[in-house]
Amino acid sequence: MDKNKFPILILVVGIIIMVFFASDIVFKKTENKPKFDFSNISRPVLYDESPVFGSRDSKLFIYEYGDFNCEFCAQMNEILYKIAEKYKNEVSLVWKDFMVVSEDSINLAKEARCAGEQGKFWEYHDYLFNKKSAPKLNAQDFDLCLRDDKIQYALERDFEEGLALGVDSTPTIIIGDVALVGVSSFSRIEQAVLEALKGL
Repeated sequence: MDKNKFPILILVVGIIIMVFFASDIVFKKTENKPKFDFSNISRPVLYDESPVFGSRDSKLFIYEYGDFNCEFCAQMNEILYKIAEKYKNEVSLVWKDFMVVSEDSINLAKEARCAGEQGKFWEYHDYLFNKKSAPKLNAQDFDLCLRDDKIQYALERDFEEGLALGVDSTPTIIIGDVALVGVSSFSRIEQAVLEALKGL
């Protein structure tokens, strides 16, 4: 090999190696990029996929970050329904999946969302908490839904959103600017609702 060409060959090889490593670094940065950006979030978000009990045009939404394995969430169930019924012209409930109790919590959250794909989220929600009669579902569609990435995406988004807002346990109820952790009484929830409605 021509001695004059040797330094050029080394330079070319060096450039190829640099390009390879640079592209690898860029790829890894892209790969590790967070799926969700909640850096500026200050309140829960109502997504198209969010399960809503009541009207989506309500003045006020009560957001519950819950887990279907959470016994305290089950206790809050009846209270929140009573609030939603009393203020049905102004208030709606929104479920946010925050799976922290056990590994099975994720599976139950998926099941409820897939029941929701058939218009029966809240029936399944009540079934999981009350262990009463399960809603009738199309089994084939249900099984296909459980493997759908969009369901996993929705669950992860709710969970990451909760973390960004400082949620660390269930149930956490957010009404306007008020966050209530654990089981709250009807009167305490109602007080927060009335205060939030005044500010609208």
